[in-house]
Order: sequence, then structure tokens, then C-alpha cells
Amino acid sequence: MKEIGIICLLPEEINNYCQELRLKIATHFSFSVNFNIPAHITVKYRFPVENIGEIENAVQEFFMSQIKVKWSLQGFSHFVNINDFVVFIDAIAPEETRKAHSSFLDRLREISWVQWGQFDNANLHYHVTLAAQGITGENFESVWSFVNQQEKPNHEVFFDNLALVQIDEDTRSIYKIYRSPN
Repeated sequence: MKEIGIICLLPEEINNYCQELRLKIATHFSFSVNFNIPAHITVKYRFPVENIGEIENAVQEFFMSQIKVKWSLQGFSHFVNINDFVVFIDAIAPEETRKAHSSFLDRLREISWVQWGQFDNANLHYHVTLAAQGITGENFESVWSFVNQQEKPNHEVFFDNLALVQIDEDTRSIYKIYRSPN
């Protein structure tokens, strides 16, 4: 295993909604779509792994002391940077969710070899990506308009699991899922 990412998987009902919407967008705009990883909220962006056991211990310790907190999935939004376009479902985090996320990241910071990027913090704009690959400056407005014509989500989901995502070259797969006992 070369790299991992850490995500919170969403319930099956939300995953199905997201996968159907991703497929609808991909079909309408002739994008390729990858369903290897279910709908999720990223908790720690990808990093090279030296000892997966240390990460697994950190996840288990986190859930032993963590109460269940939630995100609220409400409507659509987007990021537009120079050549980077992402359309997503907004995930609103109350203060207790940000604190839980921050606590988990603090635990990971105790592992000296874990690498950190600019988005590895609890002050994120949490989101569930619907489309990114294939969106360009030329088609962004059309994609954004199309997405806004779809049924808007309004769900509460729990930060009650963490999945380790194995990243190899161009493939991603779920390595292991940890669920909160609370």
C-alpha cells in the first residue's frame, strides 16, 4: 500500500442518491464516472503510508472516546479555481462535528511520519463531490445549471465511521471500515 486517504462513508440511501446523480451528470455530459469509492466526506486527504497499524490504532482510539456527531447535507455548491472545477453537495458541520474532526486530526499528528496538506484541517468546506473530472471552463456553467435542476438533498448523516482508502496509481479501493460503537 503506497498511499491512503481517510473518509467518512455516507449511508446507503445517500450513497444511492449520489451515485444516481453522478451517473446522470456523467451521461448527460459524456464524462467518465468512477464508482470505486462510495459517497463520502473526506476527513484526511491522501498521504504515503509507512505503518498502517499506527493509523488503524489511531482510528480505533478515536472511536473509543468519541460521541456520535453529524453533518447536514443541504443543497449544491461548487469550487472554481484556475483549472479546477468541482460540483458537490454541501455538508454543513456544527461546531461539535468540527471539534470531533479536529480531535481525530490531532491524534494523527502524534504519528510523526504522517504528511499534511493545506486541506487537512477541521476548517474545511465539507462536501460530497458529484463531478470534477471532465468539468472545464467551457462546460462549467452548463454542468452547474444541470445540477441545480436536480432534486436537492436535505439529510442529516453521522460521523460514525472512518474508512481507509487505499490509493495505488489511478485506482482507489476501500481497505478497511471502522464503525463507532456509540
